[in-house]
Amino acid sequence: MGSLSRRAAARLAAWCTVGLVALGPVSLVVVPSMTTVPGDVAATAALLAEHATLARVGMLGELGIVAIELVMTVALLALFRDTHREGALLVAGSRLAMTVLQAVTAVAGFAAVAWLSSQEPGGHLAGGAALLDLRQSGTGAWQMVFGMHCVVLGAMIGRSGLVPRWLGGLMAAAGGAYLVMGGAPLLLGQMPAGLDAVLGLVATVGEVPFYLYLLFRPLRARP
Repeated sequence: MGSLSRRAAARLAAWCTVGLVALGPVSLVVVPSMTTVPGDVAATAALLAEHATLARVGMLGELGIVAIELVMTVALLALFRDTHREGALLVAGSRLAMTVLQAVTAVAGFAAVAWLSSQEPGGHLAGGAALLDLRQSGTGAWQMVFGMHCVVLGAMIGRSGLVPRWLGGLMAAAGGAYLVMGGAPLLLGQMPAGLDAVLGLVATVGEVPFYLYLLFRPLRARP
C-alpha cells in the first residue's frame, strides 16, 4: 500500500475538521452546559440523574472527536513530511499528545456521569467531585498542548509554501488563544468574565481558514 499523497492528506485534514466542527460544539459546549453546574457538585449530580443519557451521548461525541483527531494526526504528518521532517513529527506528536489528554478527559467524564447519576440525593459525592476536577484539569491541559500544537503548525504552514503564509500567522494566533484558554483556569481558578468568548473567537478565526483553504483550494506547488 502506498503512502498518503500530499493532496489526499490535505483533503483528509479538511474533512476531519468538518467532523470536528460538527461534533465539537455539541459535545464540548452544549451538552456540558445542560448537564453540569460549575462549582456545585450536588446540582450537577441532580442534573445528571435527570439527563444521564444526554450526558453519555455527549461523552460518546467526545470519543468520536478523539477518533477523528487520530486520523488528523496522520493527515498532518503526511501533509508536511516533505517540507521539514522533524517539524512534521513535532506537529503530529503534539497533536497526538493532545488527543491522548482528550481521551483521558472523556474517560473521566464517563466515570463522573456513572458515579454521580447513581447517587441518591445527599449521597456520597466526593468521588464524583474528584472526577469532575480531573476532567476540568484535563480540559485545560489539552487546550494548552493544542495551543502549542497550533503555534508549531503555524510555523510549518508558513514554511511549506503550500498555502498563503498569512494562514500560518492566523494559526499561530489561534495557538496563543488556546494557551490562554487552557492556562488561565488552571492558574487563576476560573476564566476572567468575558475573556472566554473573546479567546474562542480568536481561536476560531485563526484556526478554521487554513482548513477551509485545504477543502476548497488546491495546494500550491513548492518553490
